Amino acid sequence: MATLDGTAISRNPRTEVPCVNLSTTVTINAGDVLALDATNTEAVQLAANPGQVGKAVIQCAAGGQPVGVAIADMPPGFQGAMQLTGFIQVINYAAGAIAVGAVVIPDTAGQVKTAAGNVPGVGIAWSAGAAQGDLIDLQLIISFKT
Repeated sequence: MATLDGTAISRNPRTEVPCVNLSTTVTINAGDVLALDATNTEAVQLAANPGQVGKAVIQCAAGGQPVGVAIADMPPGFQGAMQLTGFIQVINYAAGAIAVGAVVIPDTAGQVKTAAGNVPGVGIAWSAGAAQGDLIDLQLIISFKT
C-alpha cells in the first residue's frame, strides 16, 4: 500500500513494469520520473547484462519524454520497477512552483515542475509543492511529444 496524506491507495501490480538502471554512476530514486535509456537498447542490454530483467531507464531530463515513475531506489546496475498509471509521489524541483490541479512535466534529475510550453506531461498534482524537494501526490497521466 502507498499512503498519500493519510489516504491509503492500493498499488496495482498491473500498472508496474520491471526496469533496470544500467548507469554506472547515477542512482535512480523512488519517485523519479523515468525516460527510456536510448544508449541501452534491448539487444545491447541482453548482450552486456545477461540476467538483468526489465526495460532500461534513466532519470528523465527537463523537457524529456516520460515513460513512468520509479517505485523504489535503483542504485547503478540494479533492477526495480516503474509505475505507468495511477497515483504515486514525485519530487518538486523548484520552490513554490506546483499548485493543486497543475499539470506537471519532467525537470532536472527526474523531478517535476509546473507545465510550460509544448512539453510532454507526467500528470496532475493532487497536492501543492511549496518548496524544492516537497513530495507531490501525482495522478500519472503521461502524454507524448509528436
